[in-house]
Amino acid sequence: MQLELISDAQRPQPVFRTPQEFIHVRHSITLVQYKLWLLLIRRYRELFEQTGRALVDGEPCYISTSTLAERLGYEPKTSELKRDLEQIRIEPLHYNLLEKDGSPAMVGAGFISEWFVSSSRVGVIFPKLIRRSIESLDSYSSIFHIFNWSIFNSYSGKYDALVYKLCKDYVGVQRTPYFTLEQYRDYMGIAATEYTEFKRLNQWVINGPVKKINESEISDVAVSVNFKTQGRKVLGLWFSVAQKDQLALSAESSGAFSEAQIKISAQLQMEYLRDRAPEAVALSIQRANEYVASKREEGASPNIGAIYRRAITDDWGADLQARLQQEEQKPSTPVDKSLPPANGIGKGDRLKSLQEDFLRKKTSDAIKALTLEEKVALVHQFAADSDKHSISSFAPEKGEFKDTIERANFGAWQRRKLRVTAIDPAEFEAWRQEARR
Repeated sequence: MQLELISDAQRPQPVFRTPQEFIHVRHSITLVQYKLWLLLIRRYRELFEQTGRALVDGEPCYISTSTLAERLGYEPKTSELKRDLEQIRIEPLHYNLLEKDGSPAMVGAGFISEWFVSSSRVGVIFPKLIRRSIESLDSYSSIFHIFNWSIFNSYSGKYDALVYKLCKDYVGVQRTPYFTLEQYRDYMGIAATEYTEFKRLNQWVINGPVKKINESEISDVAVSVNFKTQGRKVLGLWFSVAQKDQLALSAESSGAFSEAQIKISAQLQMEYLRDRAPEAVALSIQRANEYVASKREEGASPNIGAIYRRAITDDWGADLQARLQQEEQKPSTPVDKSLPPANGIGKGDRLKSLQEDFLRKKTSDAIKALTLEEKVALVHQFAADSDKHSISSFAPEKGEFKDTIERANFGAWQRRKLRVTAIDPAEFEAWRQEARR
């Protein structure tokens, strides 16, 4: 009997739980291959939770190619899948190197034992030690690791993704374990002939990823690196980690993309929603879908992603909104109230979403308007608010924090402190009219 989930369609993907021992593997395979493997073991975990039955030796676990495409954000070619699965199969799995759960370091078999690829699905056979680890997630002795797949998948650089994954695992204690340089190179899967000069190692494998993580608009952690030195020689390192406030996508905001015909990444959604209200985005996508349909009728194969970008940037939704308003004013046109609103978002939801956008902007404006003296006073208030709030890197003459973690912690506190909650009706309406132009 083949064990396979019945439905792949529209499964949410924000949270990903993996066995702790799989977090700290040596990463000598490529990032794409590692992501593929993580999705495969996640698939088995989903299967195990739904059926309650464990795979037996030699029994394959299947995942549809459509689910892989949805999770990865692109449709992988069959030839690429075969190549990557074969590399995963022959690569030895070294895991639990940090021994965080008290177990000794282990060297296992391959990441998978066998693989199968067809046009509609991918199947793999897992070694016993991997199956047991996935199945034991409910065990009281198992340590859980949860991270946001959308954030992890947004990193295209291997070292960026691996540093994020490492730091995310230790956000609770706010620092990673100490690595000697050799241990760090081994953990990151760097060959002895690669990045032999510390300058290049630091640029591409240490500080480079830290910068990418901190600059990411959807990253949920802020990271800084600490070095242990002897004279001018760097002996080792560890990372400091802090939870970072995110521009979360509310139900109303994410609903703006409900009619999109392609997957739009969380990062791109946030980019669009910075400039347009969810109502405007939803209307622009609906208008773009009409344009896409007309092109298909002409026999063309339109680039939907490019059309959506142009539609949202140029606010095609304004044209559709005007057309809908004209149709509503026609007395001869009955309105079927059993149908959902044209853009998939109700009037109450649209107003609430716009109000939230307006309040976020007012809060940002209030922070930008602070004088240097006011900001310095807030920093001291931040420090007095809790003995856990450090301001050692704050430069009062510039009003800036040098340390990334301190800057992120203060920024989150400051936003909560200065959050605007009252709406002036006249000001809100003027802002709303301006946003429509």
